[in-house]
Amino acid sequence: MTEPGSGNEAETHDVVNLEDELSGQSCAAPVAKPRSKVHDHFTLKVQDDRYHCNYCRNISYKRNKTGVVSGPLKHLKATHPKLLDESSTIPQKRTSIFDHCEVQPFHDMTLQVKSNEYPSISLYALIYIHLYRHVEKYIPETSKPTHGIDQTTQQKYPDWLISAAKDAYNKMDKYYPESDGLVYVVATGPIINKYKKMITNEWNQHYKPNISTSSEDMDSANSTSQLVEDLFSQQMKSQNLQTKSEIDRYLTSPVANANDTAGGPVKWWMDRKFEYPSLSQMALDYLAVPGSGASVERMFSNGVDLISHRRHSLASETIQKAMCLRGWKLSANQTEFKKLHRQSTVEKFLGDK
Repeated sequence: MTEPGSGNEAETHDVVNLEDELSGQSCAAPVAKPRSKVHDHFTLKVQDDRYHCNYCRNISYKRNKTGVVSGPLKHLKATHPKLLDESSTIPQKRTSIFDHCEVQPFHDMTLQVKSNEYPSISLYALIYIHLYRHVEKYIPETSKPTHGIDQTTQQKYPDWLISAAKDAYNKMDKYYPESDGLVYVVATGPIINKYKKMITNEWNQHYKPNISTSSEDMDSANSTSQLVEDLFSQQMKSQNLQTKSEIDRYLTSPVANANDTAGGPVKWWMDRKFEYPSLSQMALDYLAVPGSGASVERMFSNGVDLISHRRHSLASETIQKAMCLRGWKLSANQTEFKKLHRQSTVEKFLGDK
């Protein structure tokens, strides 16, 4: 929309009409004006006396000294052109809205999943619930009077927006059961117990520290604090810690919250290596194993480039160190690494030719 005084009387007329209709004030001119094209897409909020776009966050416009609102029509033409086109179908309007929509939670939840290195089943369940609640407020329902009503204007949402919300609800209602969300939730009980037994057995066989060593380490770590704390209290703490192993303390501790695990499980265990010295080492040993064997297989498939016919007598430790050093050098030079990878791939397909 052009600024006042630009000479474009048609757009200025639409803007003045928008103000008159949304603010509830009567028009100064007695001549009846047509309904504004942007009437359904902006809301006048009394808190800041600005016209806010119903679909875009942080987009609002204020009246100038002459009472003209400059900007809404221009914004709709640039951002939501389909909404102004009377020939646009509901799906086309829906697409235009969802690109810059106040159905913003869809966008926010997508970013949440993308930013989480280790998304969990519980996270997806919470996201579904959040989106369900958001979409439901656009759909009229007899038992819930506030649904389907814009709480700012107390007006019913446009039919095309209600239709879009219903489609979104039906789509989620289709995919959520197919994801077997409830099955996963129910199955977590026996799976957790099974994994607890596996972890406990591994701990007892390979990682459980010697009791005497653990006691000595604990006494050394607490020597400074014993000088300032009450002796009796310190002794009770020491006894309580010694009667519980690291894995028992870990399994009986509260569930970690989302903020603590934002950096992923490796960082979580690194931050707690003093609290769980042996258990953290066990966790890091397992977390260091790649989720896929592709990168490992690719590394060892290049071993023939290192072990020639005259180097078959190399010890396994020497080969391991040489391949490790080679990997370090290649990782510092990605161009050379990609070149060797392409060459190795060609040789595998062509054989000795």
